[in-house]
Parts: sequence; C-alpha cells; structure tokens
Amino acid sequence: MLHARALPPSGGGPTCFLDARAAWDGTFGPERSEKVHVEAAAWQGKPVYFSVGGDWQGNEPADASPYGPWFTTALAVFYPCYFLGAAVLAWRPRPP
Repeated sequence: MLHARALPPSGGGPTCFLDARAAWDGTFGPERSEKVHVEAAAWQGKPVYFSVGGDWQGNEPADASPYGPWFTTALAVFYPCYFLGAAVLAWRPRPP
C-alpha cells in the first residue's frame, strides 16, 4: 500500500485480548482514487485481527440483496411445503 499514514485505531475491531494495535489510512497508489483503511492487532507477537476496508464499502443500500423478491417468495412457499411433505411421509403407515 502506498501513500499511507499511521493513525490511532478506531473504536471498532477485535473484542479479544491484545497487546498491540495499529491503523493506517491511505490509497492503493497515486494513480488510484480508492481510499483504504487498514486495522491490525497482535497478541504476544502473533496477529489476531486484520481488517481492510475502504470507500468502496457501504455504497449499496441497506436493503440490497443479491436475489430478487421472487427468490424470497419462492423460499417462503417451498420450505413450508417441503416440511409438510416430510411430516406426511414420516407419519403415514408403512407396509409390513
């Protein structure tokens, strides 16, 4: 990562024991405009947390889904029918 500056770690991050934390803000390079935020933490010299984020995150609306509403509707119909069919097959009399 080029063109980075060190800064104090933000409030987020690992919720475990650690003895060293660091954070950096920068860009991938002078010809690229994306901002990058890196956070890292270590415990007894071993890395326990590493996070890379940037301005490319959070551009989607909160309700964005990779599937359309038809998929959710299909699952809402399929799963109850699937479990109802399984229950019917489980309780039907079996031939001797």
